[in-house]
Amino acid sequence: MPRRHPSPQPVYAIRQYLEREFPGQVRHTGWEQDLEAHVFEIVHETGQHQVLVAEGFLRANRDAATELRESELADYLHEARAQRRRFLVRKEEGTVRIRSTALK
Repeated sequence: MPRRHPSPQPVYAIRQYLEREFPGQVRHTGWEQDLEAHVFEIVHETGQHQVLVAEGFLRANRDAATELRESELADYLHEARAQRRRFLVRKEEGTVRIRSTALK
């Protein structure tokens, strides 16, 4: 049986948060079944980033955007400005975890 996509409410809230932090730079969002995550792409004049928000994070959060704001995700994205990076956002034991790897 195929997995259902998480509720659109946290996805919408996260997209709004990213668009406030990176106006005009959020180009694509979509569910990636193989990754079990919602992918947000941020494209700017010097590079590109992907933010993968794991299904567990989306399902566990009533206020996902606030948790991302408190996690300093935007700061990490700004610091990696000239690099192509992928950021995986998960929730482990009630704590937001962000891992960064090179984007191929």
